[in-house]
Amino acid sequence: MKRNLLIGAIVLLLVIGALYGNLSNREQNNAMPEQPEVGYRSPSFDLEGLDGKKYKLKNLNKPVVVNFWASWCGPCKIEAPVLLQLHEKYGDQVQFYAVNLTHNDKLEKVEAFVNDYQFQFPILLDTNGQVSRQYRVTAIPSTFFIDRHQTIMKAAPGLHTKEQMEQWIQQLIEIP
Repeated sequence: MKRNLLIGAIVLLLVIGALYGNLSNREQNNAMPEQPEVGYRSPSFDLEGLDGKKYKLKNLNKPVVVNFWASWCGPCKIEAPVLLQLHEKYGDQVQFYAVNLTHNDKLEKVEAFVNDYQFQFPILLDTNGQVSRQYRVTAIPSTFFIDRHQTIMKAAPGLHTKEQMEQWIQQLIEIP
């Protein structure tokens, strides 16, 4: 009888310890500073989409791919079909945001680009360049792979193959 009580008490302490550790890790992640660098909490933003809706990068509880682009960018035109294919494959597990550098682009060209490539994910408009400055975007396309805890797992400036991007997305999905 005493042995059963002792075992029960030990199990209870282990469960409490595990729950406290999980809560502590969440609190540490929330306290982590926002930096556009691997291992840091992603800078949050609130942007209007091409569809007129407001989109936030905060507390989504799922991985996010944030791609910075412009309609006049040649590599962005090469990457657009890749993003569309990856969204079709992983869109139910990962949130995709395509952030247009609208402060350096023309809205009618953005709309034409989106229609040409038939994007099915939110197109966010960085009309004043604030978000691209927050993320220190110096090359486009630039893509950030952010886990469900909003930690940047990969910052990928420039053009990348579908295989590379798919590998990074699969890694995001595997993070508990």
